[in-house]
Amino acid sequence: MSADTIVGETNGGITVTVTSGVAKLKHTNQLSAAGTAQGTANGTTLTNGGTFTIPKITYDINGHITGATTNTLTLPSITSVTGNAGTATKFASNQSVTLTGDTTGTASS
Repeated sequence: MSADTIVGETNGGITVTVTSGVAKLKHTNQLSAAGTAQGTANGTTLTNGGTFTIPKITYDINGHITGATTNTLTLPSITSVTGNAGTATKFASNQSVTLTGDTTGTASS
């Protein structure tokens, strides 16, 4: 084997060229462009029936990323809340709480 010979697998998007005893290894780009897989921005407020996205990455058997898209998830909608639960800022009637054992507590109305 001479210094101009390289032995190895090149099935993972890698090409090898040898010119005048100098070997060049090139990893071919699997995607059409560089970029970032990004879902819905941090700090977004989610609402009833609102949607948000999460990144979806696809890759080949050699671990090369071959695609980056997003999946959209939709939160369920709450159509209505009836009675005291829809408008209450506190319980409509007094509630009783019992503390037992090694516990402490306070109450206010």
